[in-house]
Amino acid sequence: MPISNWIPLAAAVATVALLLAAAFTDLTRYRIPNVLVVAIVVVFAVDAAFNFAWPALVWSAAAAIGMFLLGAGLFAFGLFGGGDVKLIAAMALWTGVADLPRFLFVMSAAGGLLGAIWLVRRRLRSAPAVSQASSALAAPAAKIPNRIPYGVAIGVAGLDFFVASPHSPLMQLWPWAA
Repeated sequence: MPISNWIPLAAAVATVALLLAAAFTDLTRYRIPNVLVVAIVVVFAVDAAFNFAWPALVWSAAAAIGMFLLGAGLFAFGLFGGGDVKLIAAMALWTGVADLPRFLFVMSAAGGLLGAIWLVRRRLRSAPAVSQASSALAAPAAKIPNRIPYGVAIGVAGLDFFVASPHSPLMQLWPWAA
């Protein structure tokens, strides 16, 4: 296999690793570091430079700009975090216009499930104690923030793109894609 075939595979694997890191940091610290988002964009640029698919690059850039503008509006209303907006825009480069609807659907579904889990978790933490004695001795429960680590949902949607999309660079590895 020539090196030109390995570059898209390496770029996709690197992006998956960066997505997992972004999801983990959002889950643990409610932050998505800019360095991870910039790395996803740089890896995409390297992949695009070796693919020479310039018309597709224009559509990918259009998808990313559109998602950034939409996300900026959601950020202005306090509905999304800034890291989430940047990560969605970076992933829109990879999905392009063709796979963007599926990416957004999977992201929304995963975000809804994550929100339900966070709600149940909150309810369980704030449940009243069984007895007076145990409540007097019990340590106060750690407060769960009202924020949802949406980077996890974005990561799930990104993984779905790389595993299931016919436009994914990893598709050549899957035996069922032939």
